Amino acid sequence: MKVLYRFGRKKITASLFGILLLLLLSFAYPSQPSKIVTPTPIIQNKAENNVAGIQTNQYQPSATETAQLRDEAVVVKVIDGDTINVVINNTKEKIRIIGIDTPETDECNFSQAENFARDFFSSSQNQVILEADPTQGERDRYGRLLRFVLTKNSLDYGKTAIESGFAREYTYKKPYQYQAEYKLAETKAQTEKLGIWSTICNSTPQR
Repeated sequence: MKVLYRFGRKKITASLFGILLLLLLSFAYPSQPSKIVTPTPIIQNKAENNVAGIQTNQYQPSATETAQLRDEAVVVKVIDGDTINVVINNTKEKIRIIGIDTPETDECNFSQAENFARDFFSSSQNQVILEADPTQGERDRYGRLLRFVLTKNSLDYGKTAIESGFAREYTYKKPYQYQAEYKLAETKAQTEKLGIWSTICNSTPQR
């Protein structure tokens, strides 16, 4: 009996010692508060268009903004395929058409591109709509107004000239509003070997 009693007392003493040790450890190492991980917000960029592997950030105005960016004008002279003179609000202005580049006087298809422009504008009685693009600025370094040119039924001259092979797509520093459409039009003209992309010219017009 004494042996059993001593054994039981040792067992109780060991248990008490273990409890005391746990209490001491809990005070010595207080539990750390749970760390709340705040997810990093994902910031989405502006819509991008991928045309032939080229990513572009395009300006997309609302319908109201587009109306404010447009003015009616009359074409009074075709200088070449990408430059025209117009009268706008009783003022004569020289327009450099945004997004296109046409052959120069010493390059293949210059006359064809010039004639195409004349025919295009005369078919609409030279009545056009000029559309600004805020991403391109108001004027170029030569003082020419930078504008898209459309007929009153919204036929885009620049896009039409490109897809007919009389102009190439041209981006100056920054993407412009209709860049994706113009690039697709150029791909189509190249595939069909039209105008400046034909085997007769077999060259790219210089800027």
